[in-house]
Amino acid sequence: GLLEQLHTSSGRVPTEKAVRWYVNTLFDSYREQLEKQRELTLHAAERMRERIARKYHVIAGTMDEDRSVRISGFERLFQLPEFRDEEILRHVGYALDHIANEYTALVSKMGARAVTILVGSDLAGDKTTGASIMIVPIQSHGALFIAGSMRMPYGTIIQELLNI
Repeated sequence: GLLEQLHTSSGRVPTEKAVRWYVNTLFDSYREQLEKQRELTLHAAERMRERIARKYHVIAGTMDEDRSVRISGFERLFQLPEFRDEEILRHVGYALDHIANEYTALVSKMGARAVTILVGSDLAGDKTTGASIMIVPIQSHGALFIAGSMRMPYGTIIQELLNI
């Protein structure tokens, strides 16, 4: 199903399947515009990294052509309830620790550098993590990446990326 009820006294929340459907639908409507973001310079991506991390309570990072990674936003992310779970933290930490290798593998797999959004179990094999990572290619084989809760405001962040 698309909704689940985690506790008998709680409301319903979207499942990973629902979030994936929403992200894919949203992404398809912006795909062409997002692909143009490859022209984004590392300097512009660095400014965007700081702004997005601060504004949306996510981890935002940049990776340059040497695969050096700079990250902002850890202190705000951990205020979200999803990130009080040790296992979720472990999966997100692993994904961030290996972002350069993961991105290189994605580029090889897809044959081209494309904007990618990894949701839930995409980050941890067969387990859902409650987290997601958006990877946006930039000039010189670098990337801007945004990691956060599966419920992060994808549409608003995409709009911010398009209004650079």
